[in-house]
Amino acid sequence: MLKSKTSCVMPYMGLAIQNDGDFCACNRNNWSYTNRQQEVLFANKNTLEEAWASPTRKMLAAGLDYGKSIPSCSPCTNLEASGKISARQTFNNQFGHLAPLPTQPRVLIMKPGNVCNLSCRMCNPATSTTWYQDGYKLAKAHDNFVGTQKEYTAQFETIRSAFNQENPIWDTMEQWLPSLEFFDIYGGEPFLAPGLFKALTAVAKADKSSTVSLQLHTNGTIWNPDYLNTLSKYKHVRIGISIDSDVTSQLEYIRYPLEADVVWQNLSRYKDWASNHSNIELYICVTLTPLNIFYFDSIDKNLSRHSLPVGHNIVYSPTEYDVRHIPVSVRKIIAEKLKHYPTLANFLMQTIPGCDVAWPKFWKITKELDNIRNQSFESTFPEFYELIKMYV
Repeated sequence: MLKSKTSCVMPYMGLAIQNDGDFCACNRNNWSYTNRQQEVLFANKNTLEEAWASPTRKMLAAGLDYGKSIPSCSPCTNLEASGKISARQTFNNQFGHLAPLPTQPRVLIMKPGNVCNLSCRMCNPATSTTWYQDGYKLAKAHDNFVGTQKEYTAQFETIRSAFNQENPIWDTMEQWLPSLEFFDIYGGEPFLAPGLFKALTAVAKADKSSTVSLQLHTNGTIWNPDYLNTLSKYKHVRIGISIDSDVTSQLEYIRYPLEADVVWQNLSRYKDWASNHSNIELYICVTLTPLNIFYFDSIDKNLSRHSLPVGHNIVYSPTEYDVRHIPVSVRKIIAEKLKHYPTLANFLMQTIPGCDVAWPKFWKITKELDNIRNQSFESTFPEFYELIKMYV
């Protein structure tokens, strides 16, 4: 199937549903699928079948097959340029052997809305309902919104309606699931998405789940035995538990208003549960932003003591949380600390446009949220602050 160095199996095999309810090829791509009238397709008004039939999907496949540089594929292009394995390369290795199906994908990636019980620093109201209040305060402070908080919140009604339990997308998903090779689930928080687990449970109860592999990403604050029992019925389930620091104060700062003790307790419960299921694989996922990249070497070492693999996820959007916008002199110091992670260090040192805008924006939002949440960057990350204080 691969016809050029930029070819990717995902336009042929995959469909991604974003938090906003729009559709694209994968979770690294941001080219929203449209219909023949060039109207963006959304899950609150369009079906999964319409998304799969989008001409955008076919245009993307053709462009990549002909070796075209596709701007929406830049996350993979940049990773490959740094020597790091990209999502494109991973997808090609995992799914390149599969035969595509005409009426549905073989790989489904879903961010099932924005219902979440945390308002993490790198998130926003489109990805977390808990962000609504702070998002409104920031919008008012920047004169970006005129109106009440209720009116502000109403902007996100399309997201809520796209993933509510009554949306027929869950019926289609229930039909598609038995023919999927892989289902990758992000957030919001998946354990707060009843429509998702209604479909997963229906397929499991019908004994049609044993050929489907899942990956699920959770903030680790929720323990739902019924949902976990459903997951255990699938072929293989990889659960990534998001823990962005081994230091309690840093973790609670980044993933506000998290209580770290709850995560540590649930991590132990997850490990005990997984030990009884050979098809369950756990790992810890560290989301890398300017808040924790300086500490990643020690974070990785200390989290590994939980006897689980530790992976990392690099933030590209919002762009102010892209680590490549940190001032160059500071990045050089961090890269030296990360010398045992050469591909990550190489990525960190990539030159990208927009630093003159993104870095001041990062610091401005950081200080504003500190004031709103009664937190302190300086006292939470004192070593890193000493390095960057001349740039803030």
